[in-house]
Amino acid sequence: MSVYLEELREDYHNDKVVPFIGAGLSVPFNVPTWKQLIEEITLKYAVGKREYIKSAVDMNLDLGDYWGAIDDLKKHAFIEDDEIQKEIVTLIRQRQIKLDDDSLHNYSDLANMRFKLHLTTNYEEILYRACPKSPQF
Repeated sequence: MSVYLEELREDYHNDKVVPFIGAGLSVPFNVPTWKQLIEEITLKYAVGKREYIKSAVDMNLDLGDYWGAIDDLKKHAFIEDDEIQKEIVTLIRQRQIKLDDDSLHNYSDLANMRFKLHLTTNYEEILYRACPKSPQF
């Protein structure tokens, strides 16, 4: 076994590991990825004379520059952060499904590992429901 895995195991047992949970972990729940969310929001605003916005946003997304895509969307569609956040929440609520079978996702694994803290960029509450006693930032 790799020395790094041994060190990770030791750090885990000493409560020195804080998992960072990203959008990918929620894909089994049909929650859109950040790229998909940005694409959906762009389609709503890139209409008529503002159709060019899609090209600018797509170029940033192809480069993996999600912040650049959001900045272009805000700049050219004249929308603010709070509007984008509301759109994200709406899209997640429309698409998210419930999974009763824990073998279809890894949130139950996180709950069983009993981390004292989690970091996440996710807007949905799947992690909170799976690990209600763990603070999340």
